[in-house]
Amino acid sequence: MPEDSAPRAEDRSRQDQAGTIHRLLILNQVSMAMQSTLDLEQLLHIILSGVTAGEALGFNRAMLFLTSEDGAQLEGRIGVGPINLEECQYIWAEIFSQGLQLEDFLKCFGQVRAYQSSELARRTQELKIPLKPGTGILARTVLERRSFVIGDAETNPEVNPAIRDLLRCQEFATAPLIAAGEVYGAILVDNRFTRRPIESSDLQILSLFANQAAAGVRNARQVARIQRFNEELEVRIKQATRELESANQQLVKNERLAFLGEMAAIVAHEIRNPLTAVKGFAQRIRRKTEGNAPVDRYCGIIVEEVDRLDAVIADVLDYARRAEPKRQEVDLAQVLRQTIDIIGAELDQGRYALSVELNDDLPRLQGDPDQLKQVFLNICQNALKAMPEGGALGIEATCQPGAICVSIRDTGKGIPESLREKIFQPFFTTRSQGTGLGLSLAQQIVEDHGGTISLESVVGEGTTFRILLPVTPGTPQGEETDEAHFDRG
Repeated sequence: MPEDSAPRAEDRSRQDQAGTIHRLLILNQVSMAMQSTLDLEQLLHIILSGVTAGEALGFNRAMLFLTSEDGAQLEGRIGVGPINLEECQYIWAEIFSQGLQLEDFLKCFGQVRAYQSSELARRTQELKIPLKPGTGILARTVLERRSFVIGDAETNPEVNPAIRDLLRCQEFATAPLIAAGEVYGAILVDNRFTRRPIESSDLQILSLFANQAAAGVRNARQVARIQRFNEELEVRIKQATRELESANQQLVKNERLAFLGEMAAIVAHEIRNPLTAVKGFAQRIRRKTEGNAPVDRYCGIIVEEVDRLDAVIADVLDYARRAEPKRQEVDLAQVLRQTIDIIGAELDQGRYALSVELNDDLPRLQGDPDQLKQVFLNICQNALKAMPEGGALGIEATCQPGAICVSIRDTGKGIPESLREKIFQPFFTTRSQGTGLGLSLAQQIVEDHGGTISLESVVGEGTTFRILLPVTPGTPQGEETDEAHFDRG
């Protein structure tokens, strides 16, 4: 052995040690930078900058994969480095011409991000690898929690075809990201362009760096979870606030209704007795003055107005008292037929054409038949009043999933869009002799039965009210059968 061989070997050893120390110092700088951010995208940028920067680990390319939230697969998140030699030469020429150093890559996220938005980055983000045995070396890296160096990538059956097609090189290495006993993903690196072999020392430092990177990923994910939790909590608080406000409004409404009920009962008692006397005396005067046309006409007006006032009092009492439904099994088809019988006198005047379509096998409801009859009666009477010159009234009951839909349509003048939101408000009416309580009472009864009421209207063509009532749980739906048709006109 030449005499100077030993000194030269010793010099190389010192150089290697100095290089290792320098790399560790650089990696410490990268680790400190990772601890300075909780933004996941910026953190991934710092991690792969440290892996590929020549001053640090110096790999040509690096790809980072993170486990999905459900732990079922690895998802490609970021890739750094060129896709081919031409891109490699262009990127590094740009970096050298601007004098960018590792510190620039760590601090100037926005400035150097363009160098990490290459074709490699795009194709990395498209990769999804199932985390189960037999799906490739990356999955094995995570499942077995250890690093690998693959030297025969083009023929090794453990290399996922998508990875092989993306890398197009013979050698690459993988390392798991492990923090607090949990695996958060894996890093894949290669030296396709410099063809520098991946030594065991490279793998050791890569594994050390990967674990530090995992701690950063873990912290960033925890912060992201906390942010999502806070956002969900804020949404739930807003929803709970809205529900509380709605409940408070309903409570105030109920208190007002209770007060109105008490007042209505007092007013009805104080007014109805005098009204009965006024009507009785008007009728006696009419009989006593038989043949006196003016007196007969005036007495007739008094009786009509007393009857109208009595009807108003009855409406107010019905609305204010709002009794709870006396629930029992209800045959809705029978209730609708009874409603038709009640309005039959008006229908028989010859001005209206009635069309009824009822499924004879409608499922039963749990409800108050008298209250439901009141709903249909109020809507039908409104429909007839909307057609003073005559028209067509249609009533239809059909089965829907878990419910029965009753449609009542008329060919009247329709309801302007500006009035549709007010139509169910108490005491709102467009008729000079209406109380404005019929539809409001109908809506209350339907809601007390767990249903909904809505309307569609076209000015000049007519209006359709739809009442949706839930079917008794466990009652079978009626099948489509022959429909009953009634025509009057």
